[in-house]
Amino acid sequence: MVDLLSLVPDAARAALAEWLAERDEPAYRARQVFRRLWERPVESWDDATELPAALRRALAAALPLRRLPLSARQVSRDGTEKYLWDLGDGEAVESVLIPEGKRRTLCISSQVGCALGCVFCATGRMGFRRNLSVAEIACQVREVMLLDAALKPTNVVFMGMGEPLLNWDAVRRAHDSQPPGGTRDRGAAHHGLDRGHPAEPRQARATARAVSAGPLAARAVTGAAA
Repeated sequence: MVDLLSLVPDAARAALAEWLAERDEPAYRARQVFRRLWERPVESWDDATELPAALRRALAAALPLRRLPLSARQVSRDGTEKYLWDLGDGEAVESVLIPEGKRRTLCISSQVGCALGCVFCATGRMGFRRNLSVAEIACQVREVMLLDAALKPTNVVFMGMGEPLLNWDAVRRAHDSQPPGGTRDRGAAHHGLDRGHPAEPRQARATARAVSAGPLAARAVTGAAA
């Protein structure tokens, strides 16, 4: 079963085009369906009412949309919002939306817990549980958009739970899964990962090795890269 939300845009378009062609659907259906992934996201295919009912049922059966159930939502007086997402296996991760003027920065998680064990960090004191999948990372953005279109992030940073470079492959694929224009700027804080200035793979690997060695080594490498 293909998870469209884990695919980069070109791969998602190709998968949709192939699946729809097998059903003898007109080519323009691929554009309609693709828009419902990130540009105008829907909670379920049933909500994509511009599509025929039979096609919506077929999409739900063959290409279901991954969801992250919202366990808790807290809103502070300054407008900052914190979300707790249920991962379905007894684990949960947090995201935080920080408004500032016209900007809405969403801080998302990349791991359940963290292996670095920084004493000042609540996540570090949890210990490491597991890495998040591509969809579990990317869907933190999508779920906020589904809560309220007005909350659509303008920026996304990997400053939530976990060390993003210790889950590099999933973080990179989640970053690339959202079409340009979905959020204006996406980055892993201090690691140079954003769509406009992608980190060099060699530098990313070196930073990941340093992170494995400990926070001081990581700080030395990432500081040199800045």
